[in-house]
Amino acid sequence: MMTEPRLLRQRVENQVIMQIQRCENGVRAQLAVDQQHAFFFDHPHDHIPGLLLLEGAHQIALQLLPGEKAWFATGLQARFTKYCLFDGPIQLDASMKLQAGKWCSEVTVSQHQVPRATICWQFVELPPGLLRQPPGVSSCEAVDKSRVNKRRVENVMIAQPYPLPQGGLECHALAPHRDNLLADSDGQTHPLVLLETFMQLQRFLNDMESARLRDVLLGVSMSQSLPLQAGSTFSMRTDMKEEKETGKYFSRGADLWAAGRCFARCDIHTLRSLRVKEKSLQLKKGSEV
Repeated sequence: MMTEPRLLRQRVENQVIMQIQRCENGVRAQLAVDQQHAFFFDHPHDHIPGLLLLEGAHQIALQLLPGEKAWFATGLQARFTKYCLFDGPIQLDASMKLQAGKWCSEVTVSQHQVPRATICWQFVELPPGLLRQPPGVSSCEAVDKSRVNKRRVENVMIAQPYPLPQGGLECHALAPHRDNLLADSDGQTHPLVLLETFMQLQRFLNDMESARLRDVLLGVSMSQSLPLQAGSTFSMRTDMKEEKETGKYFSRGADLWAAGRCFARCDIHTLRSLRVKEKSLQLKKGSEV
């Protein structure tokens, strides 16, 4: 049995797996659901947040990486099939294989012996030197916390988006607040900081829609070519594609930039959940970097 997980996380409240055991095909653990956690449970939920499932899958995957080296997550693919609720323990079963020079994990998330999600992380050895955005490049004011469905100011991670002349939007990530638990990481920016920043942009855009209240998350994906130094800022440049076959599904994506380089990409795939809203908000124009 393993007792101490190897994590990027440094703070004990961010260790979200427990009862870690080696098994025939990999590692098994239980997700620790702390509803007092200042980020994962910033506001009330009727189900376990998807971000917490991704965090648990990342932490259990790290258990299977060889040696004592530092590792860098180059990719993530997640598919959500059922909600995880608060009525029973959540089990994580992880396996790992070496494929095309990358360590590839597959984590099955189950509750009541029913699979709820499949989450795959890919890792390579952390390269020397980390990408870093110089301080001040993205010194922008945070959006109102209600626009990204947050109650704590420290958990707001984006500035006001603005239109680009060639189409799409640009949005700057804020420098992490010292009390933002998600930003806790050893040296490199945690990959879920990139993904959650992108997700906050999606919530902001949804808040602008006159007829969309909430999207049901079906899947997320992320790729990262270069590691970003912890504490660095970055920007996102969006594109948008709506699946036309049924009109029920929606996909959005963004490229992530820092220090003049595109270093990552995030995409979200959702089922549209519609309800008419009384307000329709417009983007403000901002200055270009």
